[in-house]
Amino acid sequence: MKKSTLEFLRRIGKLAVPLLLSGAAPIGMQSLWAADFVVGVGTHLTGGSRPLGKSLDMLSAAGVTSFRDDVTWSSIEKSKGAYSVPARMDQLVDEALKRNISPLLILAYGNQFYENGGKPFTDEGILAFTKYAEFVVRHFKGRVSRYEIWNEWEHTTGETAKGSPEAYVQLARKVYPAIKKIDPQAEVLVGAVGAAGIKQGYLERIIRLGILDYGDMLTLHPYMHCEWLSGPESWTRWMKRVGEQLENWSGRPVPVYLTEMGWPSHQGRCGVSEETQAEYLRKIFKRARDLPFIKGIWWYDLQNDGNDPANQEHNFGLVREDFTEKPSFSALREIAR
Repeated sequence: MKKSTLEFLRRIGKLAVPLLLSGAAPIGMQSLWAADFVVGVGTHLTGGSRPLGKSLDMLSAAGVTSFRDDVTWSSIEKSKGAYSVPARMDQLVDEALKRNISPLLILAYGNQFYENGGKPFTDEGILAFTKYAEFVVRHFKGRVSRYEIWNEWEHTTGETAKGSPEAYVQLARKVYPAIKKIDPQAEVLVGAVGAAGIKQGYLERIIRLGILDYGDMLTLHPYMHCEWLSGPESWTRWMKRVGEQLENWSGRPVPVYLTEMGWPSHQGRCGVSEETQAEYLRKIFKRARDLPFIKGIWWYDLQNDGNDPANQEHNFGLVREDFTEKPSFSALREIAR
């Protein structure tokens, strides 16, 4: 056995040895034994014109350690076979690092030159998506340590048709080794499964198809604000069951990141008051810490997307559209500290 392997075993302790000897894929091994819990926030900063400095200052003031945002395929490959990273993305990454905030970049969404702009599922589309991912990882190597392969493949996000679990696993099977070859230290996240996908069999299917062999961490988006019996207590019970199901399906503990989780503070169905939003945030973060398989949460999202009090999508933010703090911002700052 190599000296580096022996040192690794000593570092993670004896509890990790059975997993290694069993031949199980080492998904999330580092995260599984890490003491730190990621306090992250989703943002919409790579596109549009929101002020980067002010937004990142708000994240820093809240004690956030990571942000999650898109680095879309269509923004990187604007001419077929030619790649470039917009200056705004470089600026966002660099400014975040100055504030000790680590980026999580989502590799996702269609490109007009392949699959009619839809999800990549043919050999040509998967190869093209892999080349785009390779370019991004090579460009940000040393600055970005986490990448997520797609976002809610089972839904229509990115104005694409719903994708099958088989197609998603096939994509990850190609993209994961390509990323690791360029940057072995990068943490590649797979899944990004929404609430419906968790409950309706998509999550189980990708687990049984072997998705854990093609990523370093599984990611989930367990929203439940429109459930009949919703709230932190119901959410905690559900998450506990999900953790048990994952272990049952895979035959081993499965650590996860919740790369999207939030509660909208709009007026109307599925909404709560701003004060209740803050209370739910506190409880969800605290109770997640009591579920050992959850290794971090990226709260969705930083800033309200509009000013309509009755619009659900306008009211997920920790701050309002004008950057005034909502109670949930103070709640997150308390949690982070």
